[in-house]
Amino acid sequence: MDTIGIAYLVVFLIGFVFLVISFLFGSFSADGDVGHVDGVDLGHADASPGVFSIKVMACFLVGFGAAALVSHYWVTAVMPGLSKFPIDMTFGLAGGAGVGWVGWKIIGFFLSQQGFADVRSADFVGTVATLTLGIQEGGTGEISFIHKGQRISLDVREENGQPLAVGTKVIVVSMAGSVGIVHKA
Repeated sequence: MDTIGIAYLVVFLIGFVFLVISFLFGSFSADGDVGHVDGVDLGHADASPGVFSIKVMACFLVGFGAAALVSHYWVTAVMPGLSKFPIDMTFGLAGGAGVGWVGWKIIGFFLSQQGFADVRSADFVGTVATLTLGIQEGGTGEISFIHKGQRISLDVREENGQPLAVGTKVIVVSMAGSVGIVHKA
């Protein structure tokens, strides 16, 4: 293996190692703070990784190294010395851009499946919603609603312990931890 081929292989391996490490020890979140808030399902969120995020840059390096290697050993193999370098670079840049773009879209998809932790349960007070799961006497039910563009499912109980049927419109009057306290709207 010649020096240029080794250099392309090193670029590929650096990208691959960073990609593996970032997926094993990192997370898909942009902020590192994603999931549930006070036991509330935050539903769908809109997010996208930065083009220059570690994972996207690692995808670019993997694509660059792999495409340049393919070019160097199979496409330009019969060309003399450094004359194949511009063609290898063109293949590398195209491969890096392609794999980087695909990685960016895949990571963006996974980020879009998560919620942001910028919602506080206290924000739900005053929300009017329909019961999606009825409340038995002294028990809990559930409401679903859209809050800040995210679908929220919230466990609720009637403020006086009274039963309420599915489809009843209720208003959240307070929160007790992660459970909303409601009464008929």
